[in-house]
Amino acid sequence: TTTRKRPSSSSSFVFPNPLVWYSTKLDTHPILTKSISSGIIGGSGDVLSQYIESLQQKDKTATATATTSSSTSGWWDPWRTGRFGWLGLVLVGPVIHVWYGVLLRWVPGTSAWAVSKRVALDQLVFSPLFLPTFLTGLWSMENYYNNNNNYNSTTVSSSSSSSTIVDIPTRLWEQVPSTLVANWSLWTPAQLINFRFVPAKFQVLFSNFVGFVWNTYLSYTAHLEKESISATTTTTTTTSQSQQ
Repeated sequence: TTTRKRPSSSSSFVFPNPLVWYSTKLDTHPILTKSISSGIIGGSGDVLSQYIESLQQKDKTATATATTSSSTSGWWDPWRTGRFGWLGLVLVGPVIHVWYGVLLRWVPGTSAWAVSKRVALDQLVFSPLFLPTFLTGLWSMENYYNNNNNYNSTTVSSSSSSSTIVDIPTRLWEQVPSTLVANWSLWTPAQLINFRFVPAKFQVLFSNFVGFVWNTYLSYTAHLEKESISATTTTTTTTSQSQQ
């Protein structure tokens, strides 16, 4: 007599390895995959930034029980996160994909000299152009949202002086130099590792993970800058009113 073998359990569905799945998507849909990754990681960096800010605000108001309870509720602004995510999707991902391809064609290879030249081009040519572009896009969306949002007139009026389109060149002039120095401090060593050791198709993904830290920093400093301007405006207004 013959015994029938039962179907092997190995024929059942097995969830694909995430890295293999992502690698396949990079081959079949490189720009879309990198853009979506950039959007998710960019938005996640802002969420972390907002959480850190909420903890700091909680510490500042810890002596007042009523204020403390209100400071920990509603700490997340999804529209702010959406702005970072959108820029990651439509700007950061596609532009970085194209730029890394150009760099690899201009300066191929992974020798120390080739990597150094790619990092120099990336940090001395690309970054000084891309950083103001990113900030302009971010502040323009902030301005549009504030001007079209009616549920919180106090927030709109306090931040409008620092978010108008006319003021963007001034803000760029004031913020870009220090932000660019911080950019070089983080991205120069990161890109040396990226261009030397990371396979070309994963370089945007590596940059996205470094960008998680960078976006957290950008979101945090932009918030502090807005808070500082708002406080200065309030103080000036109060002083002028008291002198009348």
